[in-house]
Amino acid sequence: MQNNLLKIKTTIPPISSNVLMRKHLLDQISEDLLQNNCFTKPITLFSSPAGSGKTTAIRSFLSNQQINAAWYSIDSEDNYPQKFWMYLITSLKELSNEIGSISLELLKSNDFSEGGKVDFKNILYPFLNELFSINKLTYLVLDDYHLITNPEINKDMIFFIENLPSSVHILVSTRSDPPWPLTRWRAKGKLSEIRINNLKFSLEEFKVFFKEQKKGVELKKEHIEKLYNKTEGWISGLILAALSIYNLKDSIEYEKFIDNFSGSNRHIIHFLGEEVYKSQPEHIKQFLLKTSILKHFCAPLCDLITNRQDSCEIIESLERENMFIIPLDANGEWYRYHNLFSDLLVFHLKKNYPAEYKNLHGKASEWFLKQDEPSEAIYHAYYSDNLEKTAYIFHEKLDKLLTLEGPGFLIKCMELYSLDLLKKYPRLLAIYIFFILVVKSNKSVGNLLEEADKIGYDNPIEHQEYLGMLSSIKTYYYIFNNEFSKATQSAEDALSKLSDKNNFWRMGISIFLGDVKLFSGYPKQAYSYYFEAHLNNKSTGSNYFCVSSGIKVSIALNYLGKLNDSKKFAKDTLVLAQYLGYSNLTKIGTLWGLLGDILREQGNLEEAKQFVEKGIIVSQKDLIFIAWNYIYKISISFSNKDYNDCMACILFIENISKTEKFPVFINIILALWKSKIYIQQGELLKAENLLLSIGVSQEMEISEGKEKGFLLLARLLLVKDNVKYQCIFNILDQIEEKVSKNEYVPLHIETLILKSYLEYNTCNLQNCYSLISKALDLGNKNGFFQIFVDEGERLAKILMSFADNVNNNNDIASFSNSIVEAVVPTPKNCNDSFEEYNNSNYNASNLSSEYVELTEDLTKRELEILELISEGMSNQDICQKLYLSVGTVKWHTSNIYSKLGVRGRTEAIALARKLKIL
Repeated sequence: MQNNLLKIKTTIPPISSNVLMRKHLLDQISEDLLQNNCFTKPITLFSSPAGSGKTTAIRSFLSNQQINAAWYSIDSEDNYPQKFWMYLITSLKELSNEIGSISLELLKSNDFSEGGKVDFKNILYPFLNELFSINKLTYLVLDDYHLITNPEINKDMIFFIENLPSSVHILVSTRSDPPWPLTRWRAKGKLSEIRINNLKFSLEEFKVFFKEQKKGVELKKEHIEKLYNKTEGWISGLILAALSIYNLKDSIEYEKFIDNFSGSNRHIIHFLGEEVYKSQPEHIKQFLLKTSILKHFCAPLCDLITNRQDSCEIIESLERENMFIIPLDANGEWYRYHNLFSDLLVFHLKKNYPAEYKNLHGKASEWFLKQDEPSEAIYHAYYSDNLEKTAYIFHEKLDKLLTLEGPGFLIKCMELYSLDLLKKYPRLLAIYIFFILVVKSNKSVGNLLEEADKIGYDNPIEHQEYLGMLSSIKTYYYIFNNEFSKATQSAEDALSKLSDKNNFWRMGISIFLGDVKLFSGYPKQAYSYYFEAHLNNKSTGSNYFCVSSGIKVSIALNYLGKLNDSKKFAKDTLVLAQYLGYSNLTKIGTLWGLLGDILREQGNLEEAKQFVEKGIIVSQKDLIFIAWNYIYKISISFSNKDYNDCMACILFIENISKTEKFPVFINIILALWKSKIYIQQGELLKAENLLLSIGVSQEMEISEGKEKGFLLLARLLLVKDNVKYQCIFNILDQIEEKVSKNEYVPLHIETLILKSYLEYNTCNLQNCYSLISKALDLGNKNGFFQIFVDEGERLAKILMSFADNVNNNNDIASFSNSIVEAVVPTPKNCNDSFEEYNNSNYNASNLSSEYVELTEDLTKRELEILELISEGMSNQDICQKLYLSVGTVKWHTSNIYSKLGVRGRTEAIALARKLKIL
């Protein structure tokens, strides 16, 4: 990852030998900053107008410190969260290879399986935790932060700053105040500020500066004071004035210049910039104009742009003359112009040579492309007004750009392209469609897919790979719309076309195809595809995707009815996620929910509820994963005969779906649950209409993935008047054939139970007992229990008759008796409102010892804080005792709650004592 980032942006710029060392300013910066070898506050803000000397002050300050220092030079192209955090984390990682690896891998993954929505706090959790391992005082400089306008970055920066360890301090230079809670930080003593009044030169400093820089120019004391008073000590104004004076002939011109010197800061910069520029020799002016289009430059690049061979000498001369040129590395290779000076030069270039402006950008684009710097190449191609060139670069350097810039940059650029332009680059069009599908919605994708089908490549191998990519995208599109037959065909077509070396798309299509098979009623085949992707991820060392595929494998095993295998795989995946620092990823919440569902099936309803609640806490930032955990919650509530609670869960998910577009199969799952509850409550017409709305009725064929719906139809028909037994038998026979063949154990058990009801009602007891025996044997072998208990008194009555009339083995008899004993004849009455439900009491202390092995270890500091919490200390008390900031204590307590899966202090203490942590 680091190889894809510009090294100069994370390199501390050298400090000039002729910079005036300003002791009083350095003392102001360091005042009250350190106590007991810790920083007393997380941030110092250098906020002042352009040219105030912010960067120079920071660089001078760092040169006097015996500490670690990391630097991040921000530019206007860094306004994407992925790119911003890549650079920031990389800058600190350069101080220690032991920090940042997990977060960089998360950023690199570009995982779109969650709808393209990335919660960057989940990326910052492991990084912040790792920063606590730094045992040496460390400064992080964010230079030119005013160029960051993305609200998501600013929101996450607040979180980052408020949760820094006391060994790290951020120095921020900016032209305007960031949208951070500065007032709050200021009131709590967590913010140091260096403003324009702190940065401006004193008269004495200006005298010293002018004396050192005078270059043969002698000014009278009154002239220096007049010039100082007119600029009010503003550094850039003073420097620009001095540069202009150096080019004047005599004292008469000096005096005239100083007398005429007036205006606001903005006008001063403009006026003096004109003077500085106009006073240069013609060849220097041409050099300055032509190179002004470059965000950063080196001699070879300038030679190409200017058609010269002496750029190195000119750059050295400009640096010596303080011509607003800023070195970007210690080797004197890369430079940039002061922003205001660059703006002035570009203004002149556009005004006087408009055609040359585009031509120069075109040359720069070609140079950066040859240097394999596609981001810079695209930037200059765009400003050369050559959109087709930017599309060509994207097409040729797509993989690197995705890694370097992330999808946001790609989409922003490609949204500028016409469909005709995209069609010239088929692979680019396909990727664009995929991003639009997963990041935005699928509404506008259909027409684009039709256009993509019409184009391709002349090269047969390249064309086949393109078709494989396109089929992969169609698979995702069809899954989202619940068109599983089309999705299956598309996925198989993709696998037949993609080359063996195309790991990313082959892994993706394996997951997609697994989803198709799972929701089409083929869990055995789904498991094969998921497991193939999982092995692929393990072999390539893709840890993040390995966790993702591990979740899928665990779910497929649960569908197959292999509860113990599913439980083990889920726990192993959870342990791996904890080891890698992925515990707080929202998708990890589904593992907790799955483990809860397995516990429910094994009859442990109370503990199952706690695991699902833990899943909801972990998933709270991503609505689709919250929805999955609430579906698990419905199962638990149904097993508790708490139908009001079931409906409250369903209502909660339906309310989310009004704003968050969920895949169709989630809505189908909700419809099935509502139908099941209506049947249980005797509202048969509602259930029948709901089943009909999802394509389930007596007249319809039992198509793939609708087995659950037709099982509900069979239940409905069983309790209706004038029961048509043969019709129900036909439905159940078809279902049994399907689920038996596909090893869909839970549905197979349910089918056998329903068939036993039919045989019992028609007095075919021998057939009834045979079916019950088969269902019990299947359930007992695979660890099922609650599926029988949920049937209630009807099944209990048959089981009691079964025990009295049939000789069976001891295992089956014992299992049957345990089910009868567990059946609760009277449903629980719950009148809780939805609001009460959604804020239901979560008592984590009820978790069993099985939870211990899944609890992430607390750090030494977290254990220390937990002990103080148990003693009744407030956050402020803990701050004073441990010499920590409130933000640091809050960060630690948040980690403690997250690791224990609790909501607050009381639950944390109770669970910690139960787990013998305290």
